[in-house]
Amino acid sequence: GGSELAVSTDFIICSEKASFQFPQKSLGVITGFGGGSRLLEKVGTSNGLEIVLSSKEYSAEDAFKYGLVNKMLKGEHFISQCQNYVQDLLSGDHEAIRNFK
Repeated sequence: GGSELAVSTDFIICSEKASFQFPQKSLGVITGFGGGSRLLEKVGTSNGLEIVLSSKEYSAEDAFKYGLVNKMLKGEHFISQCQNYVQDLLSGDHEAIRNFK
């Protein structure tokens, strides 16, 4: 699902209106595409297990508190705020950035 895809990325930037859910338990399936292990890597074992085993929908604010989301943006200018955030991350020596990645 979308949350599994999201945890496969380097950064998760979302709007304050976003929500995240790992409903696999209630559907009787396991996470695909390594989503479960990536979630645990991103938010830690305890938080990741709670998120997966609860099957509940988490608000953007809760996802940010758990460490699932790197940046939660508020307001009307979402795209320009995203662009500014990414530009800040990528400013500097490109070779150093490539080596960090």
